[in-house]
Amino acid sequence: MASDAPTIAETIDDIQSALREYIEATYHVGHPTVIEQRRQLLQTEGVLFKAPFIESTPRYQTDRTFAELDVDAAVHDLFTPLTQKVGAFDRLLHDPPYTHQAEAIEWAARDGNSLAVTTGTGSGKTESFLLPMLAKLATEAKHRPDSFAAPAVRALILYPMNALVNDQLGRLRLLLGDPRLTTQFRAWAGRPARFARYTSRTLYPGVRTVKKDQKRLGSIEDFYLLLIDKAADPKAPGHAQAKMLKEKLEARGKWPAKPDLKAWFGPKGSRWKDAKSGRFVRAVMGPEDPELLTRHEVLAAPPDVLITNYSMLEYMLMRPLERPVFDHTRQWLADNPEEKFLLIVDEAHLYRGRGRRGRAAAAPVAVAAGDHTGSYPGDHNKRELQHPRICSRVRRATDRKGRS
Repeated sequence: MASDAPTIAETIDDIQSALREYIEATYHVGHPTVIEQRRQLLQTEGVLFKAPFIESTPRYQTDRTFAELDVDAAVHDLFTPLTQKVGAFDRLLHDPPYTHQAEAIEWAARDGNSLAVTTGTGSGKTESFLLPMLAKLATEAKHRPDSFAAPAVRALILYPMNALVNDQLGRLRLLLGDPRLTTQFRAWAGRPARFARYTSRTLYPGVRTVKKDQKRLGSIEDFYLLLIDKAADPKAPGHAQAKMLKEKLEARGKWPAKPDLKAWFGPKGSRWKDAKSGRFVRAVMGPEDPELLTRHEVLAAPPDVLITNYSMLEYMLMRPLERPVFDHTRQWLADNPEEKFLLIVDEAHLYRGRGRRGRAAAAPVAVAAGDHTGSYPGDHNKRELQHPRICSRVRRATDRKGRS
């Protein structure tokens, strides 16, 4: 049976054709002779492209399965179902993990060490911090459910730009939104582990009002809810396309991790606020929601995992509106001395130089880890920041076993 995957030659041709067509469409020329001359020029090697260089690299090594890791039983309880295909749910974790992934889990979850991961492209650096983070949440939820009940940012994932945040959001939706994972957390602590993206794309800035809700949250109704209705109604125009699109978005982590998005948003035309109490009754966090979709959900009950970029974090540290995020986290740390705040700085190689990016990134991280959460690095009279996880990329891995 022939494979649908393109060959290397076909992939190269597709890339070259796409670039050539973009240039031809963007810079319009009317004369046929000039068009042909330009096409011949763009097809000449050395103008837009050179002969491809293909490098084959050794596979990263493995030495243990997840079941063989020396970690808390809660971690095994959580990871084991994710390594298997269960009914309609595909496996989320490849077993066995790479050696550096296995060591990252043990060194962080078991020993409480801080890590700096610098391995090559395709080495699973993301899992090197996501899995220890998940292990931290699992241990607290199983052994200290009262502590886990408190809303607080237990892990802050920091990126240098929005595009990287959006990519990671998809991973978190597929992982923390998986029914196997949410079911286990509910069994331990009565609620799922929660996460949120907090960037300029998160709806919406400022104090929440009914008028703003009607205007700013309308995009959710216009896209997601309309797609849900079309996908659910076989008689609706475009039903097949809507159903296919919804399934693709869900499979790629592009769909909000809300068990019932329609119930969360509320019926069309219904009140946004309760007339007696004045509380918002639409677009508020539900007890079964893994993802917090709006800024106001985050401010009301900070999620366990917050993913943002350094610019937004800098604004959050200065604006009184976002103060509750840090106040809740500080209180959680004060009430639970055995817990630690987890800071993850991904794509660390992009924070370099003496320009604005290098300077602006460092200060918010230090302040967030210290004053705003109650974790003061270097001050033995205060809680130390633990488990900073720094991940970067190198052009060539110096150790093909992938050791950190």
